[in-house]
Parts: sequence; structure tokens; C-alpha cells
Amino acid sequence: MVDYLLVGLPIFRMTVEAITLRRQDLPTIHEFILRSIEVGESRRPDIARLLGLGLTVVEEATKLLLLDGLLNEVSATTEASASLEVTDVGRERLATGLSFPQDETLVFDYDAICREPVRLADDQVWSAKKLKEEGGLQIRAVEPEPPLLSSFSTADLSRVIRRISGNEFGKQILALRRLLRSSMMFRPAVGLMFRNRASQEFELAFVLGDALSEQHEIEFARHGGVKKPGFVKGDWDEDSRRLKSWLGPQLWSKISDEVAQQHQVKLQLAKRHRNDLLAQHDRQHRARKKLAAIELKSLAAAESDVTAVQQALAAVELRSVAPTEQAEILARCLEGTQNRVQISTEDIDSTGVTKAFVGRISNLVDNKIDVEIETDRRIEAVPRGETGAFEPAVELWSTAQMRHGLSLRKRSAHMAGITVLIQDLDRALITTRSILRARTKPPGFRPMPGFLSEDPQTVAMIRDRLRNPAEGDASAGSQ
Repeated sequence: MVDYLLVGLPIFRMTVEAITLRRQDLPTIHEFILRSIEVGESRRPDIARLLGLGLTVVEEATKLLLLDGLLNEVSATTEASASLEVTDVGRERLATGLSFPQDETLVFDYDAICREPVRLADDQVWSAKKLKEEGGLQIRAVEPEPPLLSSFSTADLSRVIRRISGNEFGKQILALRRLLRSSMMFRPAVGLMFRNRASQEFELAFVLGDALSEQHEIEFARHGGVKKPGFVKGDWDEDSRRLKSWLGPQLWSKISDEVAQQHQVKLQLAKRHRNDLLAQHDRQHRARKKLAAIELKSLAAAESDVTAVQQALAAVELRSVAPTEQAEILARCLEGTQNRVQISTEDIDSTGVTKAFVGRISNLVDNKIDVEIETDRRIEAVPRGETGAFEPAVELWSTAQMRHGLSLRKRSAHMAGITVLIQDLDRALITTRSILRARTKPPGFRPMPGFLSEDPQTVAMIRDRLRNPAEGDASAGSQ
């Protein structure tokens, strides 16, 4: 995985005029009165005696049935002697429970990637404004215009009609008259961009909720996908050449992505097995069952397997690292450093550097840990933003003035476009992605290569390269 981003999958919210039949079950007493008349008891007193009800109750019910057009009254001298007959509408209500057709305005959502109507909750659909506020990228619809109403199956459409109450749509749609309006909405998702090592091409997957949507991935790729002009920003090959030049041929030759990938697959399986055992033991503990010695031995073996694979992965001299792991590496660095932290990056801003980050840097310095931060532009006490706003550069500068151990400086021009993070001799991260600065706007996918080493010898070589970055260019040029 080479990049990830909040995206909005296109949704047409369609408002249509339709002809519906409202399903309405008859009250029990009304049904019994209609059935009594059908079997020959047509006068109110006779119906009351048959059903064992009071005459007043029957009279009130028949008034409602007459008003609804389910009964007709045959002329007579008195109401009690009048005969009642069931109308055609009444017989239909008895048979199907459906009322007369009626015109109704309906609203439903249409997935413009998978090209099918969908039922979504209110929190699953965002406006374009909200998506922009959240920094998300709009994914274009397969077709720019909403589909024709004739393309919909009314039976399928009944299952996805939006209801404010959240209840099921309990009517039958006979026909769709016309489209009243259509607005473009977006379904929030996480886009995961992958680079295929064999074909060198980029692929995009979508996470909806907590699961990958294979259908959206296939349909998106089928209609152009990431090959659309301007969809992928930056130049992966150029970034890779920049890192290769900086690292030099000796370090570059240490990259072992295939070996690392094998260890990562083994680690995933080992963790899954361990977690399954932990869940099983937790169920037994809640059931107050004692664990047998063989079960404890199995859990210990599973923990040992996880540790062994983690050590094998850490022994890989240099491997590619996903952008999600880069954030985890920075967090582990701020929590687990023993002696020294070195950060070389383009610049810092208030979205990439939070108050919590500045606080952790202060804690490291207080614990006698050396921290070096170098940037393209020197960190100074001059505010860049609005009055009273949090200024990470000013906070770091103030911390450096008050505490020994925090070093801030402007870095060499040879480091342009490269970020390096070194934690003791335990870990080194090299990437073209800035770890202390927010993404550029407008939002877009920009795959950037990055490499990680947890091998002490390799980390030492990268630290030496950071002290003299020009060596990488000179050695690369001599090849």
C-alpha cells in the first residue's frame, strides 16, 4: 500500500413521482363485519348477534366502512332494517389488503459506481460541502447524469426507498411517473492505493465501514480507475530515483521486499491464530473453566511464534513501508527512544505537529534524550499564522531555548524532498512523504515510496548518510 485517503463515492439522491398501492391491514372487527356480510348476515342486528358484539359497536364500525367505500347500504325504512353489501373495493381489501392507487413522492439513493439503487442510513451519505470540510476526495460517477427511470425494477426499488422514520416501505410501486430532481451526494469511504510490484501499476480499493468492497473496486477499475488523467499526483519513479540517489547503491541493494512480504503474511497468520486462542481462553474464563496445561502450552507456543516472526521481519535490512505504518513508527519513536532521535523533514505545520507532539518532545528532552530536528526552513520564533493560534515552530523554538538537548537547524539542500527519522540504532525511516506536515490541498492520491530498517548495521549506515547526505549522490553518480 502506497497511499490512503478519505474519499466520497458518488451517490445520486433521486426524488421521483410514483404510483403506489398502500398496504393497509383491516382492523379485526372490520374484517369480521365484512366476512359476516359475505356469508349472508347483511343487517346490523344480525351481524351483532353472529359476532357476539353490542349493536352500538357494529353501528360505529359500519359507518367507517361506508365512509371508506368498503360497504354499500341498501335503502330501507330504518337503519337497523337496512341491508349492507360489500363493494368491489371491500372484496379486494379482504383478498389483498391493498387500497386504491395513489400518487406519491419517493426518495431513494443510487450508487453511481456500482450503478444500482442502495439503501443507506443518514450518516452514510454526506453532502459535497461536508466531504470538502473533512478533506475528502470526490470520486467521479461512471455516468455524469442519473439513470433513466425505465431502467429500474419497481420490485427492487421498493426495498431501498428512504423513510424519515426508518421503517420499511410497506407499499407496492406500480409505476414511476417522472424524475422530479436529482442531487449528487457522497458515501464516505477510505481509498487504499496499492502498487503492483509485477506490473508497476497502481490499483485502488475501497473500505466501506470496516470491510473492503470488492464490487466498488472492480467497477471503478473497469471504467478507467486510476488511469484517468490527474487522478494520481506526483511521480513515483522520480521519488524512487531521489531516494536511490540519496541512499547510494550499497544501501539500495539491501532492499528485500519479497522476503519482508513473506514474513508479513506469516505474521498476520500467527497473530490470527494467537488471537483465536486468546478469545477461546477468554470464553472459558468467563464460564469459570480452568485451563488445562496443554491449552496454556498452546497459547505460549502461539505467542512464541508471533515473536519469532516479528524478529525475522525486523532482521530484514531494508524494506518498503506503507504510509499507515509510517505514522506508527513516529508514535513508537516518541514513546520508546532511549538515547537519540533525529528528524530531517521539509517543514512543519500545525496540522502535522500537534500540541501533544511538542509535549512529547519536551518529555524526551527532560529524560536526557537528545532530539535533533532539521528542516528546509529554519525554525524560528517568528509566528506565521494568526494571532493567538498554535504555532508549532514557535513552541519548539521556545523549548529549545529553555532546555538543553533539543537541537533545531536548517538542513542541507541535498535533503530536499526527503524525510528521514532515526531512533537510536533501532529504527530508521526514509521516505519522500513528510511526517510533520499535512497533505497538500486539494486532496488527491500521491503515492510516495518509503523504506524502513530495524537492522542496527543498516541504521548506522543511514545515520552516517544523514550526517553527510552528499555522499549518496556522489556514489550514485560514479556507478
